[in-house]
Amino acid sequence: MVSSQVTALSQTGQSPIPLPVPFTPVVDYAHVINPETRKQLESIYVNLKQRADIEFAVVTVDTTGDQDIFEYSLAVARGWGVGSKGGEKAGFLLLVAIKDRKYFTQVSDHLEAISTMV
Repeated sequence: MVSSQVTALSQTGQSPIPLPVPFTPVVDYAHVINPETRKQLESIYVNLKQRADIEFAVVTVDTTGDQDIFEYSLAVARGWGVGSKGGEKAGFLLLVAIKDRKYFTQVSDHLEAISTMV
């Protein structure tokens, strides 16, 4: 998939990787997250969801290929519906491309607005 295709996916709400069913906030396609870390992240997810209605996902992939990490992570966030474009849902997605040695955190408009006030 070329960069323009990933950009198109991010605009249409399609993800370059499948949404896990059932949904889990920790998706380790690169197989690098140990069970203890997974439990900690899932506990953080539950606390944020219950206390502040913030949702997030942590995703690892081996590589984004030749795709820009920003565009790739944006396509995943939009395709999975983590947070929302209009800001009515607070959320973020951390995507880590292990072999690329890159990561990017996509933050919903709602959380961006809050973080600038702090």
